[in-house]
Amino acid sequence: LSIKGIFVSVFFMEKPDFIKISLRSQGDYDVNTFARKYFNGGGHKNAAGGRLFNTTLEEAEKLFKEKAEKYFI
Repeated sequence: LSIKGIFVSVFFMEKPDFIKISLRSQGDYDVNTFARKYFNGGGHKNAAGGRLFNTTLEEAEKLFKEKAEKYFI
């Protein structure tokens, strides 16, 4: 988030039974609602996380890209 023009960051962690997703944002980019809606999670407006079950890391990344392009733009 310290890079100019970047307002949302995501970190994926592959666990044995699920993919953990950590989201951070700045300003009015609400990652809490995004995490609740798409990733079985939640948190705070600028810091949230979630989990995806029965999926691969590649599928989780693809889902994030698809949803983020519609949600944040």
